[in-house]
Amino acid sequence: MNTWFVVLEMPFLLVAIIFGFLIARAVRSSLIGRGMTFIALGSLVMAIGHIIMIVNGLVKEQILSVILGDVGGAWAWLVALCTSWLFFGLGFVEIYKVLPEKEAELLRTTRSHEQAREALRQSEDTYHSLVDAVRDVIYTLSPDGRFSSLNPAFELYTGWSCSEWIGQPFVPLVHPEDLPLAGELFRRVMAGESPPLFKLRIRERSGNYRVGEFVQTPKLRDGRVVGILGVGRDVTERIKAEEALQKAHDELELRVQERTIALSEANEELRARTKALEASDEALCETNETLRALFHASPLAIIAMDPDGIVDMWNRSAERIFGWSEQEVLGQPNPVVPEAKQDEFHALRERVLHGESVTLVEAQRQKKDGSVIEVSIAAAPVYGVHEKIRGIMLVCDDITERKQAEEALREREERFRSVTQSTHDAIIVADEQGHIQSWNRGAQLMFGHTETEVVNQPLTLLMPPYYHEAHTRAMARVMQTGESRLVGQTIELTGLRKDGTEFPLELSLAMWKAKTGTFFSGIIRDLTERKREEQTRARLTAMVFEEAERRRIAGELHDQIGQMLTALKLTLEAVGRQPDVTSRGKLEIAQRSVEELIRRVHDMSLDLRPPMLDDLGLVPALLWFFQKYTAQTNVQVTFQHTGLERRFEQEVETAAYRVVQEALTNVARHAKVTGAMVRVWAVDGTVWVQIEDKGIGFDLSFKPGTTLGLTGMLERARGLGGDLTVESAPGRGTRVTAELPLELPVKQSKQMKV
Repeated sequence: MNTWFVVLEMPFLLVAIIFGFLIARAVRSSLIGRGMTFIALGSLVMAIGHIIMIVNGLVKEQILSVILGDVGGAWAWLVALCTSWLFFGLGFVEIYKVLPEKEAELLRTTRSHEQAREALRQSEDTYHSLVDAVRDVIYTLSPDGRFSSLNPAFELYTGWSCSEWIGQPFVPLVHPEDLPLAGELFRRVMAGESPPLFKLRIRERSGNYRVGEFVQTPKLRDGRVVGILGVGRDVTERIKAEEALQKAHDELELRVQERTIALSEANEELRARTKALEASDEALCETNETLRALFHASPLAIIAMDPDGIVDMWNRSAERIFGWSEQEVLGQPNPVVPEAKQDEFHALRERVLHGESVTLVEAQRQKKDGSVIEVSIAAAPVYGVHEKIRGIMLVCDDITERKQAEEALREREERFRSVTQSTHDAIIVADEQGHIQSWNRGAQLMFGHTETEVVNQPLTLLMPPYYHEAHTRAMARVMQTGESRLVGQTIELTGLRKDGTEFPLELSLAMWKAKTGTFFSGIIRDLTERKREEQTRARLTAMVFEEAERRRIAGELHDQIGQMLTALKLTLEAVGRQPDVTSRGKLEIAQRSVEELIRRVHDMSLDLRPPMLDDLGLVPALLWFFQKYTAQTNVQVTFQHTGLERRFEQEVETAAYRVVQEALTNVARHAKVTGAMVRVWAVDGTVWVQIEDKGIGFDLSFKPGTTLGLTGMLERARGLGGDLTVESAPGRGTRVTAELPLELPVKQSKQMKV
């Protein structure tokens, strides 16, 4: 055998020996351990044989040949080889015996692992289902305070989606005042603590805050804290309920205390009443006599009857009013009820017998001579022992003369009311205390209050707050001196409507005195329309002056300042042609600045008052404006016009131009479109101007003339006797239509020429 081949094979044999013995030691109690032991022994024997062969090959004397001879040496090597293979065979046999068992065990282990994985998957599905279904917020935080998981309850309570906050820090969700507590608890949990239940205010998507109750615990892995597991519950409603319960409890305690005090006071009052009753027994006889004297001395007729209507008592005033004497009626049915009023009388008697007290019932009764009089009746039951009704007491007052006076007064009041209610002016009557006593229909229409809402209310209800102090001083002066500085005068003041709006008014005040006191009557006229017309005329006049001033300034900019700048430019150019190299650069800069200034002055003069509007008319001026407008705003204008071949009054052309200018300015600022339509046509003595866009529109609840620069357009149109209408809705564009009459009203024409 080649000695070098043996040498190369030795390391592998040594590895086999070491590996075999190590495995045999690890599994010494099994068949595999014995098999690996045999394999290791076989490798050892083969290694020994290889060592002997190496030594034999290296030694010159050939030891094996000397000892065993040539054939013996070969047999020795063969025995060592066979012995090693025997050990190898025994080792493989032992290992083969255990392979089926290990294979089955491996299959069982694999199946067990698969079952464990399936159980783990089911457990995870159950966990996820439970987390998704629970109403509490379940979350996990990473060590740097970012959300790593959130369940759907988070979306339910906060309005945020989970995806918006996964990977985001929790700090922005916490109320700023709660951040110190949240940060401290986060650090404690990351340190391994499990703090008790705590509350935080959590921000919703809407910006509001909800109160949450939280518990947090460390999330451990290999004994290290790798995050936080937390559960939060929305307790906002519970806290509100607790606060309401606490408030109700406090109110209940307060009421119990109040009721205890009231009971104590009632006991004291009961004791006082007991003493008073004891004292009243002594005065009862005196009281009876006093009542008898009052009964006969009363100026009112007093009649006592039993439950059947039989007269028991009849005082002197009853004799005087009805004519029957006491002897004639005692023991008899009540004679004062006419035959036609018997049913009414029986109904009244039944009401009283059922315990009802009746007062101020007006009825007709008859006298002994048969004449009928008007009376006011008060009736009450008379109780006996055990609260049983034993009779009826009637008190009658002859009101015939009063009824006649009331009827005459009613007729006069109806005539006065018909006059006051038919006028559009407000007519108000107040007493010396400043409380309203009368209120006509004109006042209701003017101020918005109904009569029932203002009667007996102070006049300050109709005044702005800044009049209250002066009104109080004036009423105090009237109370002291009986005089008012405003009586007999007509003054302009400001009124306050029910809806809180103020309006100008004209007041004419009168004062008169009666037995019941001093009264004031005021006639009030609403000056809103008149003031509005005055303001419109004033603004229209201002517009006229503004246009004239625009025309003057534009002319000065174009003629005087423009000429001066042009001359300056020419001078700079002349200086620039001189060979002074050092100043040429500065002169070029100055020339460019002058050119830019000339351009801006030219644009300003055109913006103030385009001269072509006066020189060429409306259509050329509009075409020039559209070209400039499109260059500045990138909004294309489609222009349609008919009937504009002739020139119109300067005021009409100016109004039409300004309406188009202001409306297109609104389109560029607000409509968010790239195109607009302008139509101008003249027909039947009227110039119509219409500007329309397909932009975002706006809500017409904002009144036209109050926003978006519509005030000037509206006043220009109305100043010429025309009108302006606005049609718009969100998402449906806007259409502005101006109606400008060609025949100016006389009043407006005079104002235009001022």
